[in-house]
Amino acid sequence: MNVISRVETKYELKPREAAVLSLIVAGHLPCFEYVKGHAITWVTTVYFDTERLDFFRRAVRSHERNLKVRVREYSYRGPNGEVILYPECFLEIKRRLGEGRVVKQRLGLPKTLLGRLLDGEDIWALLAGNGNGAALAERRVIYDEVRRFLTGYALEPRSVVQYRRKVYQVEERDLRITFDDELTIHYPSGRPYERSESLLSPDANHACRRLENVIVEVKCQGKYPDWLELALGRYVPCHVSKFAESMQAVIG
Repeated sequence: MNVISRVETKYELKPREAAVLSLIVAGHLPCFEYVKGHAITWVTTVYFDTERLDFFRRAVRSHERNLKVRVREYSYRGPNGEVILYPECFLEIKRRLGEGRVVKQRLGLPKTLLGRLLDGEDIWALLAGNGNGAALAERRVIYDEVRRFLTGYALEPRSVVQYRRKVYQVEERDLRITFDDELTIHYPSGRPYERSESLLSPDANHACRRLENVIVEVKCQGKYPDWLELALGRYVPCHVSKFAESMQAVIG
């Protein structure tokens, strides 16, 4: 999906608490595998900001009304621990509009084209390929909006976050619950994909911060089912933000 709008609630849990909750969730929702045979997805995110850190300052002022620009890369681990990289990366603009409502615009593209798009080049002809129909038309709308947004700001990578994610869902638009652990924050090492085919190469800078807790995100269009209301009743929602946490760690 290129545009996603839903209510998002976050919880920061101790590993033991998250393990109990995940067992309950697994009894009601299937574990979703983006790549068959891989229940765990490694997510690496590069967050962008202006020279004055306008997005970070806005996020600090208001958790409920802010925006972030990020590039995401997904990877998996093979049977011998080898890294399997997803071939595309995803440029996302995520806006929080208040009362938990989140709208995310997402553009998938080859990693080799990311730098050219960030530099303002019109790469639509290279993205469109031989596609047609409604899906291509929707993709063009997202591309145009993302490109207009990028031309309005001079953005540079400011922080990098990596974590493991497990997803439970049937239909993403209805109810989606994610568990993120082993979260580490890193300094950016130049523009994405200038030096490596991965956003966080093995020789990247050591993590400047590690989070011990598990971040659980519940994303839903409407009312929670009764079983989920009961399961979450013992926990208090929080305003944890990977973007804000990573920026605070990087700038000290």
